[in-house]
Amino acid sequence: MENKLATTQYPINKNIEKRWSPRAFKADAPNQKELLSLLEAARWAPSSFNEQPWRFFIGVKGSGNTYDKIFKSLNEFNQEWAINAPVLLMAVAKTHFSHNDAENKHYSYDTGAAMALLAVQGAEQGIYIHQMAGFSKEKAREIFSIPDGYVPVVVAAIGYPGDPDMLNQKQKKTEKAPRERKDIKEIVFQSSWGKPMKEGDDVTSMSQVLDSFERSAFV
Repeated sequence: MENKLATTQYPINKNIEKRWSPRAFKADAPNQKELLSLLEAARWAPSSFNEQPWRFFIGVKGSGNTYDKIFKSLNEFNQEWAINAPVLLMAVAKTHFSHNDAENKHYSYDTGAAMALLAVQGAEQGIYIHQMAGFSKEKAREIFSIPDGYVPVVVAAIGYPGDPDMLNQKQKKTEKAPRERKDIKEIVFQSSWGKPMKEGDDVTSMSQVLDSFERSAFV
């Protein structure tokens, strides 16, 4: 099941339109070059002070022990379906800046940006990613000997969309359901909190808002 195009209110990039998070995966794994293209996209994400705090473990099922280690960190619910994914990835983030050892309060935001680019690149290649918060960071730290100063952030299943019939009934229903998002008026405000931006409104004031931010540029 590959086609779950977003029903958008405004035109967007086709790969964002295509991207979704399946739980059913085919057994065939993307090859190494295809996986490295996903990670290359993540590598070029913006980050505060260009710190690039993200680090990745990636495991292919049946090759080495990385896949099994990541799988063991998942909670029971995610293990039920993720066992079918041919590739598992874990993103880890550095919590302090390299140039001054100050706390990087944006490390999870930046790592999320890297994962978003990875997912969009995946859609370009016909590869899909399902990200999971349901895993044990403590177990991941122990299994991989992750040092202090680094934090496990997210696990992702990676592969080609498979047959929803391999899932249980509840998961199958979710898999086949249309993608939904809040109306854009619920998330975009202007002038004051909760006041939706109307089409045709002057948005040039956004530059004034941006200028007021602390100049720790994301590059």
